[in-house]
Amino acid sequence: MLDEDFNVWLIECNTNPSIAESSKHLQRLIPKMIDDMFKLTVDKTFEGYYEVIRQNRKDKVQEP
Repeated sequence: MLDEDFNVWLIECNTNPSIAESSKHLQRLIPKMIDDMFKLTVDKTFEGYYEVIRQNRKDKVQEP
């Protein structure tokens, strides 16, 4: 991971960095983990952008 000054930080070290769904528990856990990761990162990054798109769609809808 890089900080604002481009310093490199090791945030995790795994002996087995796989996200294979090799057990029933991991089959439930990994998809939720990935979904939560996107909600916390990508969705937060673009939430203002999504609101602009929603507002533009409302503006373009004409009332009969």
